[in-house]
Amino acid sequence: MASTSKILIITEQLFNEKALLSLFKKLKLDVTQVNSNKLALEAFNTTTFDAVLCDIDIPKINTNTIINRCAKKSVVFLSHNPDLRQAIEVIQRGAADYLAQPMEFELLQQVISKILQTNNPIPLIGNSPQIIKIAGKIKQMAKRVTPILIIGEPGSGKRKIVREIHQTSPFSCFPLIMIDCASVTRQQLNKELDTDNQKTLYFHNICELDPSLQKMVALSLSNKKIRIIASTEKDLTTATALNSFREDLLYKLSSITINVPPLRERKSDISLLARHFLSQYAKKIQRDISLTGNAIKALNACDWPGNVIQLKESIHQALIFTNSEGIIDTPSLSLPQKNKSQKTSTDRQKDLPNLSLEDYFIRFVTQNQEHMSETALAKNLGISRKSLWQRRIKLKLDKQK
Repeated sequence: MASTSKILIITEQLFNEKALLSLFKKLKLDVTQVNSNKLALEAFNTTTFDAVLCDIDIPKINTNTIINRCAKKSVVFLSHNPDLRQAIEVIQRGAADYLAQPMEFELLQQVISKILQTNNPIPLIGNSPQIIKIAGKIKQMAKRVTPILIIGEPGSGKRKIVREIHQTSPFSCFPLIMIDCASVTRQQLNKELDTDNQKTLYFHNICELDPSLQKMVALSLSNKKIRIIASTEKDLTTATALNSFREDLLYKLSSITINVPPLRERKSDISLLARHFLSQYAKKIQRDISLTGNAIKALNACDWPGNVIQLKESIHQALIFTNSEGIIDTPSLSLPQKNKSQKTSTDRQKDLPNLSLEDYFIRFVTQNQEHMSETALAKNLGISRKSLWQRRIKLKLDKQK
């Protein structure tokens, strides 16, 4: 049974409280309300929240702390005196949105629903040997708090596995805090590591962590009050050989590893996942919708370079073209195009074994930015758009106009 999503509201006075609480009830949210920065931090120490609404006008509110204590893109700031510069600042630091009060309830519902859909992980669904093995491994680790390294391509379901591990561990009653390794600062990292509060820290894409910060993480692994889980989309052994990742940190993290296979290597799971996503969307629009046998065959025939996330989005888009009988056939599906000339970022790195990761990044971007979008560049490099943007700034690699 799925657990109720939890939302924290930080405000001295809730605008139109009765109607707002009715909306949260409709969204099946378990609401916690506090009226100060101090009480918010106390709530974070005992509960992991799926979404946060924060009145930015509260005296002494620390927006940095609120953002850093939450999952990525899960905080919505509210203001009676909206300021464009302030809105841009908090969104750049990781907030999901910034809304003016009094707010439109329909807009708020859309924002909250999007946060919950993004942060609630994709179910670990499948009957392939690989998924069954992973599920068994998670069960075996249920009572342990050993560091874990999760390896897999973008969109393959690493975050879901992190949640599964956390929910079955002795640390499940303590917060699960995600750290975006591409953007975390020394000050932010030190604040999370230097604490007496028990927690699980999930280092998302630890392959992106600045080498100067890696020693801090390596030392923190001896702190029994902090459970460390890390994920990577890249080969850390190669990164270690290129001196961009600490060897001692790799050894400490990889005492337990989980390799998440790409969707193309577990084809038997595609139809199960597709039907699951279709069922989720059908419930939201209150319609009976089904996939034809030909549609299922077409889904199974694809390699899905974007993995589970791409499959989910394809099903979502197909709803737009559903016929009046609620049937989705092959023409309605948005399927990835096969292109044998395309190579993965891993393949390209193998083609250039003598280049450092930094040199490889510069060469790939300069050679491809004329005909590829920023999204496509980031996808082929196996990083986020935000990471791409930050690396451009760091390496003074401007976009070609």
